[in-house]
Amino acid sequence: MSTFDVIRMRFILDKQKFSNGFTEAKKQIKRDTGEMRRNLDRLKLAHVRAFREMRDEIPGFNAAMRLVKNPYVAAAAGVAVLYKGFQKTTQAAADFNTQFRQLQNLNIDKPINELNRLKNTVLDTAFGSGFDARKTSAGFFDIQSVTGKYGKEVKEIVRQQGEFAQIMQADFNNWIAGTGKAMANYGFGAKELTDFNKSAFATVKVGETTFDKLANVMSVYAGSAAASKQTYDTANKLFALFTVRTKSVDEAATLTKSLFNDLTKESTLAALKSVKINPFDDNKKLKQADTILLELNKKFRDLKGDKSIINLKNQFTGSEGLIAYIQAATDQSDNLYNTLKSFNDTKFEFADALKLAKGDANYLNNILQNKLHTSIIKIGEAMLPIKVMLLENIIPALEKFNFWYLNSENGRRGQFNTQGQNEINDQYSDLVNNLSNMSYNDMLEAQKQIIGDLNAFKAQYDNFIAPQEKILNKIDKINGINDNRTIDEKLSQATGYYSDVLAGRKERLEYLSKNLLTLWKQAQGKSHATNGNGGNTDNDTGNDTSSEGITAITGSAKQVRNITVNIDAFNKGGINTQQTNLQHMDSRQIEDWFTEMCLRVVRNLETSY
Repeated sequence: MSTFDVIRMRFILDKQKFSNGFTEAKKQIKRDTGEMRRNLDRLKLAHVRAFREMRDEIPGFNAAMRLVKNPYVAAAAGVAVLYKGFQKTTQAAADFNTQFRQLQNLNIDKPINELNRLKNTVLDTAFGSGFDARKTSAGFFDIQSVTGKYGKEVKEIVRQQGEFAQIMQADFNNWIAGTGKAMANYGFGAKELTDFNKSAFATVKVGETTFDKLANVMSVYAGSAAASKQTYDTANKLFALFTVRTKSVDEAATLTKSLFNDLTKESTLAALKSVKINPFDDNKKLKQADTILLELNKKFRDLKGDKSIINLKNQFTGSEGLIAYIQAATDQSDNLYNTLKSFNDTKFEFADALKLAKGDANYLNNILQNKLHTSIIKIGEAMLPIKVMLLENIIPALEKFNFWYLNSENGRRGQFNTQGQNEINDQYSDLVNNLSNMSYNDMLEAQKQIIGDLNAFKAQYDNFIAPQEKILNKIDKINGINDNRTIDEKLSQATGYYSDVLAGRKERLEYLSKNLLTLWKQAQGKSHATNGNGGNTDNDTGNDTSSEGITAITGSAKQVRNITVNIDAFNKGGINTQQTNLQHMDSRQIEDWFTEMCLRVVRNLETSY
């Protein structure tokens, strides 16, 4: 084998290897791409399935997806978002202003700029402490209405008591309202709120009650306690003591109230003195009830035997509250002393309570939500005038829309016609109302005046109708329209309401000119008639005819008359809609037309008689 043959053989083998490798590579690529295509197909099918499900579940989804490509739609979407924000902020401001009106009405004597400052104070207080803005406004109202306080002191009371309520999980407005009543009864101010809250905390700690329940019942016994020169601290001690001896806080509050009512009675003071307890201190002021209670307890504990204890108890007579008070004094253990001591030794550090509250995510979230909502209200306050302006313009627009598009054409035309008639009624009201004082000749002169006005108005009406009619007929002719509507119907649609108003004026003038004699007779309360020369023939009892050919009805204007109208006579044989101007109407329009015709007949009969 030559060298050439060897080279040629090697080339063939190398070519075969390359061919085999290339073929294998193509197969591998085909396998890989096939798998990729299958994955893509699966992905595509998944998306198609998802979009099909969305299309089936969401009405208008396909149209919405197409519209997203439109830049105008994208802009409109932005406007919609802004509008939603506008609505949210302005509605929040409107809701707040509705609540604030209560406080505003309480200060209605103050100038508007001061009321605006008060509103800002309420919103600043709410934002600063994380209060609900509307509840804050109600809190301002409760404090001012009960205590008569105003301004900075009210702000401080609401701020401090609102924070206390949030920290101690009491109802915000109940606690502030309860504080206001306590301040009004005991006569203390904002500077004593720390001590007041400490007393409340001790009451809840020692007694069987909660801050919400305490807020609701403090006012029950506050008045009687203050009247007997007792402090809120003393009153709370006795209330806490009674809560562990009764079924409910309401019963305990009632006992506390009746105790203080009886404490200053002459019989109670005499009983105390009989057991050698002076109810007054060295300054001749009534001692606090807890001090007297401990002195009584010492007396009972010094006694030996049940009989002596019973004899001492019987020295006191009065309400259930006083009896419960004496019963508590009979304690032979240290329970009474320890309870009162525990109340006095209770310490309350607001900072410690606040630190615990800040570990509560719900508390912090509530603060954040309130601050955000107050911010929204402030933004809405700036935008609210715009909303008010829009509403002032939208309401009339809706009324017009309702009138033009929701009422039937016949209904609208009837209203415009009535408007025109009312205008004539107003114009001639003095004349018609004075008919009872007119002589016959004066009435004739008035009738001539009305006829003259009617003729002048007819000329005005014709001058308006004629050119409009020519224009409308010309348009119909150009367009090849065979319009069988009356000119009034055409004008009503082409020129709006004006022609119907004019028609109403004309109809009323015609009625007055023809029926003034009848109206005059009714106003006079007797029958008058004209003779052939236009003279006055008083006391004629027959039926008379005026120059306009109207038959008058004799009798009193107040006489009741029964009028019978046979409607079926209008429609015997049916309504011909083929050869009349009714052929363009549908069944509903024909029904409206027929109803209107019937009503016109009845109205004409009523006004004629």
